[in-house]
Amino acid sequence: MKVLVIAPLEPVRTLLVRVAEEAGHAVLAALAGDDGLALFERERPQLVVLDGDVVAPDALEVCRRIRAVEPPGDAFVLMLT
Repeated sequence: MKVLVIAPLEPVRTLLVRVAEEAGHAVLAALAGDDGLALFERERPQLVVLDGDVVAPDALEVCRRIRAVEPPGDAFVLMLT
């Protein structure tokens, strides 16, 4: 499964990436909302792990934009708060 981790804090991002990789998933990572959205549109991961502290845009807006992508995908979004 392809997983996208969007988390601004390096320790959180590193931990999430490591856990997903150890589970055998292909992992992409981004620091900010805009970078994560660009990766999402280009790579179409099946799972997005989204830290609630994401900015530019904030995590709720990132989630809205992922849900609005056409054609609608079947990606799951897991938001950490």
